[in-house]
Amino acid sequence: MKFLCAFLILTSFSALARQYVPIEARTFEIRGTDALLHLEDSIQSPGEILEIFQPAGGEISRRVVRGNEISFVATKRILFLSKSVRVHGILDSQIRPDICPSGEIGHQAIFDLSNSDAILSDSYSVLEANICLKELTPTVVRGRVMGRLYLGNNYSRTLGPSIRDVVEAQVPAFIKALESSVQKRQ
Repeated sequence: MKFLCAFLILTSFSALARQYVPIEARTFEIRGTDALLHLEDSIQSPGEILEIFQPAGGEISRRVVRGNEISFVATKRILFLSKSVRVHGILDSQIRPDICPSGEIGHQAIFDLSNSDAILSDSYSVLEANICLKELTPTVVRGRVMGRLYLGNNYSRTLGPSIRDVVEAQVPAFIKALESSVQKRQ
């Protein structure tokens, strides 16, 4: 009986922990006058980033941006089969000095996918991007993006990996939108 109680307690706590899969870290450089200032301003302006953001990972249609929310339909074709999914995301960002090594400036961007079609939101609920910035010179900033995909409540080991490819493709598209946002500010 004691064993059963201990087992139930342990499995209950582990079920409450948010599980995630890491996304390959990516680096980028921004060059230009006041590069750090413009980059930080861009990160803190999710609506501006989404206006520039061009989703990737498939054929994209019906893209709509309202403030810090974006929706679009992504269609992935494999051989003679195709599957479309409506993606609805809310992008928020915040300054997070605790996520980066000393000497770097930390920001966190959270892309909430929970209102997307069930095929996506069941597998992944949130795309989190931790962004660490280091000013190399007043005109050059190096950034590093470390991402996590938080698993949804009904993660599918069959569909999850193929959906992951489409979601992960948004990270380079997000970096490109950041770079474009900075260029517009200069």
